[in-house]
Amino acid sequence: MSNHDDTTIEQQPQVEEQHNTRVGAAMWIGSAATHAAALALMALIYVTVADDQKDVELPPMSAVLRPELPKPKPVDPEPVSTNQTLLLEQVADEPQVPTPVDQLFVADPGEEEAPAELPPMVKGDSAAISDIDMGSTAFFAAIGTGTGSLGKFGGPFAGRGKRGVKGPAGAPRMCVDKTASALRWFKRHQSPNGMWDADGYFRNCNEEGAKCEPGKDQSGDTDVATTAYAVLCFLGDGYDPTTPSKYRSVVKKGVEWLLSVQKPDGLLGQRNYEHAIATMVLAQAYAMSNDPALREPTQKAVDIILARQNRDPAASAPYDRLGWDYVSATGRNDASVTGWNVMALKSAKVANLSVGEGLSGSKVWLEKSWKAANTDKPWCASTDRLDPYKDITRFGYVWKTGSNEVEISGWDAAAKRPQSIANHDLAPVGLMSAVFLGHQNGDPMLETLANYVSQYHQPTAWPCNTYYLYYNTLGMFQVGGERWEKWAKQVLPMLADAQRSEEGCMEGSWDWQGTQFHGHDTGRVLSTAYACLSMQVYWLYERNHFNGKAKAAK
Repeated sequence: MSNHDDTTIEQQPQVEEQHNTRVGAAMWIGSAATHAAALALMALIYVTVADDQKDVELPPMSAVLRPELPKPKPVDPEPVSTNQTLLLEQVADEPQVPTPVDQLFVADPGEEEAPAELPPMVKGDSAAISDIDMGSTAFFAAIGTGTGSLGKFGGPFAGRGKRGVKGPAGAPRMCVDKTASALRWFKRHQSPNGMWDADGYFRNCNEEGAKCEPGKDQSGDTDVATTAYAVLCFLGDGYDPTTPSKYRSVVKKGVEWLLSVQKPDGLLGQRNYEHAIATMVLAQAYAMSNDPALREPTQKAVDIILARQNRDPAASAPYDRLGWDYVSATGRNDASVTGWNVMALKSAKVANLSVGEGLSGSKVWLEKSWKAANTDKPWCASTDRLDPYKDITRFGYVWKTGSNEVEISGWDAAAKRPQSIANHDLAPVGLMSAVFLGHQNGDPMLETLANYVSQYHQPTAWPCNTYYLYYNTLGMFQVGGERWEKWAKQVLPMLADAQRSEEGCMEGSWDWQGTQFHGHDTGRVLSTAYACLSMQVYWLYERNHFNGKAKAAK
């Protein structure tokens, strides 16, 4: 130990402790002073801000109060069957409706931005509920039946799923992917003025490589028909002309072109054929968008349909209405023309437009045409004695008022089958008409027409009759059960495989050569529309409540 140390080893800890105490006290005093200064500064800021803002009224804030849901009761899990088979690859997710935020991320470059306020949604006419017993939430949606749920972007047309990501539960992924590709094809081939040119559509495509072939103009106004078909595919997927989406401008231009060619009296095109399809487009676009600018022109178009509806000379007004011919009212009830007019009127009724006695007259046409085609025939002796699960009935191409004459394809008595289903064999139209005019599960007309379609109309390979394909696919989906499973297992993969998939002008379309029906050479726009609408079947319209009880024909 050094002589000049003032402390011993035992004394050093005590000295260090005293030193540390003095330093700690100084630090606490400094910290207290710092906090006091900070608090004073914060108080000054608060007083200043409060004084500046004391006259400012804050905007009201809304709050959504969600009721407390009851806790679910425990449910014993159902036993899992080991014998189940899957029909097709299915989308397990429930349909999801995009929010306005989601919609901002699906717009193509150059598309106008979403408005601050979305257009109001319309509920539609509750009187348009189908006659089919579907429960309290059922809502008829133009062709098939619906649940009252909103479409993709709002509106009363029900059953549509989220496109490009998920379809409704049970929809094969192939349908979602293939219809999305078809819509892209339609967009590439739309003319700058909004139409789809039946014979010159391919000139609008900027893809490199081989171009699609020209189409063909038919009698009447083919461009009105092809434009209406194309727009139907977009509407069927939930895209309307006003709601923000990646296809809003496409649909808007298509609808505006149809309005631009509409005559002052409301006529679209020349014949009741293309006029009905275009009217159906306007009615669905109006119902989905609630755009008031569409109401008057759509009602005028509906009035043309009502004015041209055939009359029964043996009946008294207003119970004398029947079907339609190609132009004016006659005694010739053409099933092909009538089918489209009935669909147009049903769409108009959903849109809350006046349809008069048009639909009630359509029911009379359906019943009388069906009975005339199936009384004292080799395939059916009488419509009064039918087994709905085994028997078949047919539907004629033309039924003539007064003479009760029916034009229908011949019957091979030895083979017990139709001689041809290419023409004059309109069971598809009769089937769909039975669905949306109110015939229920077990009804002899509905069941026996479905039996006939299942036996004789199911295509096995592409190309096929795409006109029949469209009606039959919608009809068989609505009937459901074993007949639909058989149909879907064969037809949907066939359609998926037939779509052109190579890069270039044709990608997303379906070839028309060999598609058989009268007018099939209208071309690729028409064949693509029929195929696309057929693959949209899962979300076009909610299936009616047949409960899958109907049996497949033996």
